[in-house]
Order: sequence, then C-alpha cells, then structure tokens
Amino acid sequence: MRIQKDVIIIGGGPAGMAAAVSLMERGIEDILLLEKEDRLGGVLCQCIHDGFGLTYYRKNYTGPEYAAIYEQKMVENHVPFLTEATVLSVRSPQGGENLYQSLVTVQTAEGTTCYEAKAIIAASGCRERGRGLAGIPGSRPAGIYTAGTSQALMNLKNFMPGRSAVIVGSGDIGLIMARRITLEGGRILCVVEKEDVPGGLQRNIQQCLEDFGIPLFTRTVVSNVYGKERVEGVDVESIDETGKSIPGSLRHYDCDSLILSVGLIPDEDIIHDRHKGVFLCGNALYVHDLVDDVSLEGQMVAGQVETYLIKLSEGQEPDETRYSYHGIEAMRAKRADLLLRKKEAARKKAETGAKTITCIMCPNGCEITHDLNGGMCAKGPEYVKNEILNPKRTLTTSVRVTGGTLPLVSVKTTGGIPKDQMMEGMKLVSELFVTAPVEAGQLIRKDFMEEGIDLIATKSVKKAAGNFA
Repeated sequence: MRIQKDVIIIGGGPAGMAAAVSLMERGIEDILLLEKEDRLGGVLCQCIHDGFGLTYYRKNYTGPEYAAIYEQKMVENHVPFLTEATVLSVRSPQGGENLYQSLVTVQTAEGTTCYEAKAIIAASGCRERGRGLAGIPGSRPAGIYTAGTSQALMNLKNFMPGRSAVIVGSGDIGLIMARRITLEGGRILCVVEKEDVPGGLQRNIQQCLEDFGIPLFTRTVVSNVYGKERVEGVDVESIDETGKSIPGSLRHYDCDSLILSVGLIPDEDIIHDRHKGVFLCGNALYVHDLVDDVSLEGQMVAGQVETYLIKLSEGQEPDETRYSYHGIEAMRAKRADLLLRKKEAARKKAETGAKTITCIMCPNGCEITHDLNGGMCAKGPEYVKNEILNPKRTLTTSVRVTGGTLPLVSVKTTGGIPKDQMMEGMKLVSELFVTAPVEAGQLIRKDFMEEGIDLIATKSVKKAAGNFA
C-alpha cells in the first residue's frame, strides 16, 4: 500500500523546516517532513558556537538556538513530521498516476513504507569530503577525523578526538574546531590550506585562530602521515602555484590527530532518477556559507512548489524543476567577490603596512584600521574601539549533564567576557554540572566571571527514561 501526499520534504534541518513551515503558511497542508536523526535541527544541533542569524534575524544565535526558532514554527503550524525515518530512494513510479511524480521509499523502526508524492523537496544537506577525496598520502591509523565528526563527538558525545592535532583545510568548520579543541585543553599545532587564501570567513580566522595564536599556512599540504595504531605525526610542505612541492619546505609535527576540513559535497544521492517534481534546496543543492541563506532558500522553494502544484492541478505542463532556483550562479558570484575582496585587502595591507583589526560583528569581516577607517557600517569602528581598549568574546561551550538523554548541554555567556580570561572561564565551566531536565535559556551560573554576565543553556536536554532522580 502506498500513502499519497502532496509534498514530502526530506531533511529536518534549517532548509527543510523553513520549507515545511512556508508550505503550511501557504495553505499546502498535505505534507510530510522526514528526518533520519532522532530529532529535528540537522547539523545545527552540534554547532554550539554562535554566529547564526546575523544577516537574517540581525541577532547572534548559537546553532541550537537557531534550530529552536524553526522547531517552534513547526509546532505552531502543526507541521507533520517523522524522525528516525531514513529515505532509501526517490524514483519516478512506473505506471502511476500523472499527478504523483515520485515514489519515496522510507525505512523506520516499524518497517518500510512507500509514499507517492506530487512534489519532493530534497533538503538533505551535504556530507564532508574524507581523506580519500583529499588525496593525503601515508598510513591509515586511528586519529583521522573530519571536522564535522570531531564536532559531533565533542559537542554531543563528550568525547575529545585528540590532545594535539593538525587541521587540513581552512573551512569554517575546521576553524571553529581549532578554537573548540583549544578551549578544551587540546593543542592545535597549525592549520594548513592548499589555496593562497583561507577558505573560511575572516571573522572566524580572527576569533578561532588569531585569538589563540594558532598558525595558518596557505599554499601548504600534508605530504605524509605517520603511525600504526594511532597518528603519531605528519609532514607538511609548501607548494608553488602549479601544486608542486617547494624544495626545503618540509616540516614535521608530532601529533595524535589529523582533522580534515577539506570541503563539503551536496547530498543528493537518494534521487535515483531525474524527473519533474523534485526540488533541491539548501546544501543539497549547493554548499552555502551562511545558514541564513539556507533558511531563505527553503522559503523560496516552497513558493516554487506552490506554483508547480497549481499548474499540475490545472492540467498545465509544469516547468523543469531540478534547477529552477538559480542560486548557484548567485553563490558563485558572491564567493568570487569575497575572494577578490580578501586578496585586495591582503594586497593593501602588504603595501601600506597598516595595522588593521578584523571586525567579527558580521560575516563581512571588515578590516578596519586603528584610526577607524575601512568598515562597511557603524558597528565596525565601535567594535575596534572596544577591541583596542578591552577586547571581549562570548564564550560558547558545554556543561556536563547528569541523568539526561545527552551527556552535555550547550551553554553561552549572555555577554562578552575579557578575551584573555577565556581559558579561566573554561576552567570554571569544567567544575560545573546540571541535572536533567534542562531547558533552553535556563540559568546555569549567575554573574559568570563578572557581574551582570550570566551563563545560560542554549538547548534543552530531557531526563533519560527510567531516571527518577
């Protein structure tokens, strides 16, 4: 037996939730959202750092806080969804009614279910490139992780991937993990990037590397990995513009971990054949730099699906849908402009020798001189003043939970604490624990580090089943 739906959304991350909510708001209610994990939110659940919502909401949320916005919208709009539901395939049904363009096979704990849908929104996100795609030579010991895996282990499982690491690639996840591991007492020996400019946002380079004195080497690659049971060290070499090693540039680092942040690949393999009625959005279409753009695209694709369903119901021939959103070209142009600005800023800095400070108030990451020139808005000069006189940072980390469904709850300070006291703050955090249940926004420690700055939870953790404490 096949269950018929107007729309099936694959993926409960920011794109999928935004699309589902927008469909309900448009009056398209015969929908179902499918999420393979046991909770909504996608990768945001493990992204306990802040920096989300800066452009769309004009606020600085952590990943769990940003996800909670859309989870609440899902509840308010009564969006039907299933978790722990893995989509095995999406195919064009043979001999089915013309209205139902897609056959979706889903695996749950109860067994396999087949759905017929008029339209599919694939918001399944992306996956990380592994060592094989990175082309790193050497042995295959334990201790080699992708940045996202390291992030999930630390922020969800309370497992430290290593005590000393080299990071390959300067994507944002890798930069953020450099800071996270450092705050937890580990040591990042260096970050190597094969391109001539870093791949991550300038604000992340500032607050994740430069704040902690972590060296970043561009036009540099890992040329060998050592170790039998576990990583024991790596060689890195500088390369020229053709990708060839520069003689005499080899350096060796003793380490126990190698963390890969070498790019992301849109995850669209579940679409087994290309047919009408399939809409891709978010990172399943192309890899975005900002979650704000992912959410906006989810809303936009909902509008396309509405138009598609109207034409289908009127007997009109719908437009081709797979690449109906032309965001790919817009993103390429945006990234090209960002790369150009990075190179131009580096050139001017080298020519003038001017001392600049990177503003971290938004993703633009403006380079502002000490005499307050160079910013794109009024926030930049104000940030630089504070950075010179009394630099502060928001601390985002996690606290141990007893009796909960998760061993940790993500937390943040409600304001900035002195930058040079971040490690002292982490020492204080290590002495804390809370008992489940924990609610998002719950006060964990009042007047943390200084009066008026509190430490609060940024996600909810339920009490574990069978725990009557």
